[in-house]
Amino acid sequence: MNARLSLLVAALALFPRQVSADEPTRLARSARFDILASASVKALGRERPVEGAPTIARMHWLPEAERPGGYTVEFPIDHRGWHRAAVAFVPEHSGEIVVRLMGPWEQSRPGVLYREEVLWDEIQVEGTEIANGGFEATGGKPTLPRDWSGSGDRIVQTRDVPAAQGAHYARTWHNRPLSQTIHVQGGRPVIIRLNARASRPAGLVEMKRIVGKSTGAHRAARHFLRGANLGNDLEVPPGETWSVHHTTADLARIKAEGFDHIRIPIGWHHETGPAPEFRIRPEFFGRVDELVHAGLGDGLAVIINIHHFNEFTTDPKERTPQFLAIWDQIAAHYAREPKGLAFELLNEPKDTATTEVMNPIYAEAIRRIRRFDPDRTIFLGPGRWNGVGELESLRLPDDENLIVTVHNYDPFYFTHQGSTWSGPDTKVTGIVFPG
Repeated sequence: MNARLSLLVAALALFPRQVSADEPTRLARSARFDILASASVKALGRERPVEGAPTIARMHWLPEAERPGGYTVEFPIDHRGWHRAAVAFVPEHSGEIVVRLMGPWEQSRPGVLYREEVLWDEIQVEGTEIANGGFEATGGKPTLPRDWSGSGDRIVQTRDVPAAQGAHYARTWHNRPLSQTIHVQGGRPVIIRLNARASRPAGLVEMKRIVGKSTGAHRAARHFLRGANLGNDLEVPPGETWSVHHTTADLARIKAEGFDHIRIPIGWHHETGPAPEFRIRPEFFGRVDELVHAGLGDGLAVIINIHHFNEFTTDPKERTPQFLAIWDQIAAHYAREPKGLAFELLNEPKDTATTEVMNPIYAEAIRRIRRFDPDRTIFLGPGRWNGVGELESLRLPDDENLIVTVHNYDPFYFTHQGSTWSGPDTKVTGIVFPG
């Protein structure tokens, strides 16, 4: 075995075989496999997608001199069925390559990867041969497919998840791959075809599909079409000087300009007393009431939220009691307000407050709000700053008056031009869009 493949096998041996109880798990949204050539093959080239929607990239983590000898390939999947993809490439010289089945590399926090399991089946190769591509034959252990090495599993099909062909398939994730070494001929094109689907994590709850467009959320959404954000005011921590005070006259002008709603970012967490009550100061409720009532009085719909609760997004487990206590009090305080007032549970969850972490916290907050206010419209969004790519992981309770919010700032250099907090490139101003 040559040096490059020896290093690969050694790296595979370092992957943990046991998974800790608190390892974060999420539904995979893409399947990943790597292709690595031996030193005798030297390089792989003329790569192209053949079937499906795979992306083919060089392994940027390898030393630059070794990158021509490998690819990392990803293609979109879900847990509802098998997805097929195929890629082609041409080896420069004859020799061995390793095909390694993995899963996405995504961190839940620095140094800790999500366990995103991928199922594989009916792997075929043109231009050479691969053994046991259907995972029907067992290896030394019943859970290890013959001809494959690593710590992935061989799985017997179930009624809910039938095999793409035969009666078995393989299961891997980033830290538990399966690999096989195959021989290729220099200059002879190779096509690798694979079937993959996401393995459904334990406890995954399928959301109930809403039929029709007459729910409370649908009716409420008609009043939240064009809004203005009253930022840099009630979310500013006490003692800091970057606040901009908004007045009731501002709201009248917003209405006159044709807006139909306002959003009021609020730093409630700066205004609470000690645990366990986390009582919100009445004076602060008064400041919020002034803008809420003025907006509703001007015929504007109003959204109030929890904004910039960084202590919570850094440590949700520690700060969840405060988060829930705040919503208990907000729900009770505004229970008698008109339906034009809506709640947004948290602005842009980030850091440790991932979508998976927020799902049960959101469900509990909604349950508590409904004790005081059964009909209030509630906005909520996924993690990674309300990123649209996180929607697949968002799980909502069975409640027909919820509206999901996502945040989009594209094109970034246009929307953030002149900002001082987002890097040197956004200092450029005068950018026109389109342009």
